[in-house]
Amino acid sequence: MRCYEPASMEGGADGFVADYKAAFSLLEVGDPKARQAFAALAAQNPDDALTLFHLVVCSRAMKPM
Repeated sequence: MRCYEPASMEGGADGFVADYKAAFSLLEVGDPKARQAFAALAAQNPDDALTLFHLVVCSRAMKPM
């Protein structure tokens, strides 16, 4: 599910955005590494609602083998 969140105009978020896009790409193809990627992003920015949402999506969709 694609969701959008307004981004701050302040600098410093470029690395986070790039990592978020990479994590979302993993999620789109069903790669189990998506959960780890979103968990790392959530640890970096625990108040980011979209990161937390997609972490929950990963946790529900990708059960451990």
